[in-house]
Amino acid sequence: MSVYFSIIYAYGILVKGRRKENSRKLYTIPGHRAKPLTQLGEFAILCIVKNFTTDSASNRSLPSPTLERLARLYTLLGRMEEAGKRRLTSRALGDLLHVPGTVVRKDLSLLGRESGAGAGLLKAGYETAALRELLGRRLGLEAGFSVCLAGLGRLGGAILNQAQDSRYPLAAAFDASVNRIELTQSRVPLYHSSEMPRVVREKKITAGILAVPPQAARETAESLAAGGVRGIVNFTPVMIPALSGAAGPVFVRNICLTGELDVIAAYLFTTQGVTE
Repeated sequence: MSVYFSIIYAYGILVKGRRKENSRKLYTIPGHRAKPLTQLGEFAILCIVKNFTTDSASNRSLPSPTLERLARLYTLLGRMEEAGKRRLTSRALGDLLHVPGTVVRKDLSLLGRESGAGAGLLKAGYETAALRELLGRRLGLEAGFSVCLAGLGRLGGAILNQAQDSRYPLAAAFDASVNRIELTQSRVPLYHSSEMPRVVREKKITAGILAVPPQAARETAESLAAGGVRGIVNFTPVMIPALSGAAGPVFVRNICLTGELDVIAAYLFTTQGVTE
């Protein structure tokens, strides 16, 4: 669990709890993807980007959609292990990701020879533990990295109070309100936003979570980049493009509740005529 943070409670139900018969359709809306809105998944993708930009040429050739699916598969395989599922067919893996099993097989084949025997490929399917170990090792998902939180409002406060995943520990949290910082109780060190670049640099924080008011989104993202973060999960309604920071290019994941609801509304209206 963890670093699933409050966004699961705020609106994950809309995606994770959607009806099974609609899940595949949502995944195939032209030009859009129904994404599981979990921060653990987002950090896994950021972790892949961080590692693949410095890894071998063969790793860098992996398409972005493949990276996303394999990152999510790594998280889902962990749940399958906890549930006692020792083997999974490619079809079962596809069902987890809401894609055909052939897509999963193709994605895994891009990892090279290890995607076969090294991943525990048997006639009855893949060995769950072996496949997860392969993904973790090849995609750099086992080590994780330190994370910081920008914004201690309702969403930020809920994120702060959620249990953390050991691979993505919260090393610091920031807010522009001195009063809010003084009143907030947390084991995570709290700092004023003006200290962000220094703290990020000193604590060697790799990724930031953006939960600030819309008007402060771009400036805060630039402060994180100036401190040296390599990735940002942006929960504000402001679309932030990839940035150039002190440590190089900054990869940004923009996740907006209203935008996701607009996609669902457009899908329902154009395919089912639902208007209310």
